[in-house]
Amino acid sequence: HRWARERRALRSLPAARPGAPNILLLILDTVRAPSLSAYGYRVPTSPVIGTLAASGVRFARAYSAAPWTLASHASIMTGRWPHELSADWEVPLDARDTTLAEALAARGYRTGAMVANLSYTGAWTGLDRGFVRYAEHPLSLAQVLRTSAFTTKLYDSWPFAAWLPPARLDYRRKTAAEVNGELVAWL
Repeated sequence: HRWARERRALRSLPAARPGAPNILLLILDTVRAPSLSAYGYRVPTSPVIGTLAASGVRFARAYSAAPWTLASHASIMTGRWPHELSADWEVPLDARDTTLAEALAARGYRTGAMVANLSYTGAWTGLDRGFVRYAEHPLSLAQVLRTSAFTTKLYDSWPFAAWLPPARLDYRRKTAAEVNGELVAWL
């Protein structure tokens, strides 16, 4: 179903302008610049980000429009202030404003989002609008088992916790390796 939807979306894209630049918008939710080596932190915490920053555009100062994920992401995607948008704790972004992904798709860009914070950036939030690929919840037997009530109870019972893998029962987040793998596969 997802692959068929993606193929239809790709067929409906207009031709991109020759020489249109590639765009990578990397959002690190709740990461402070002073913790990144690209911004002068002496420990090499983010060598790949440092390489990207050296060859791309790196902003010296950036401010979030809101102190929490959905509102700030909705602002990034629409260019509007949080109080002007419908997005709220359990209310998705409505279709009133064009998103960045919709604007790029209208210009022939193949847009993709690889999402790690499934609680506040999943498709239910409306942030998926305009993306050809919006990779959020991984649906697999391992994911179903990992998030079942039985597994959670087993993990929470003290004698068994020592034998279970650490902290991968949080089904609302994906690891950096999972997100990176999805991006590389999509590219």
